[in-house]
Amino acid sequence: MAFTMGKELSTAIMTLFNAMSAGVHNSFWTSIGGRLYKEAAPQNTAFPYATYHIITVTPEVTIGGKNDAEDPIIQFNLYSDDETSSLELENMYSALRTLFDWGALVLTNYHCNYFRWEWARQYQDPDRIRIYAVQYRGAMEEGKT
Repeated sequence: MAFTMGKELSTAIMTLFNAMSAGVHNSFWTSIGGRLYKEAAPQNTAFPYATYHIITVTPEVTIGGKNDAEDPIIQFNLYSDDETSSLELENMYSALRTLFDWGALVLTNYHCNYFRWEWARQYQDPDRIRIYAVQYRGAMEEGKT
């Protein structure tokens, strides 16, 4: 099968992010006003918002030397311009974890065995923007949707 993991991961992340239950968005969507972007936010995007990055997708060679699994690493960056408190950022982080920890990502050509949080780091950039970098690791098997 041709490499499609990147496209499928983006679709799965955005589908879970945009999903509604009884006409209501999840708490992560609400905490960032629906502003989740791949790689970078558009210029002049209102705060708060988040981005996600597909850091790497590593093939996993299984029994018989077949490459039928891939292990992606995804990083979410959460952004807040609240210079006086980290509360907004902490709420975003908590909502992100609630939505994605061990999340059931649905992919077309892969089965998601797991999608788990690995680490997180909070910091403030030189422009006083608060950022929470949060990394996830997944394990996906090809053809087991």
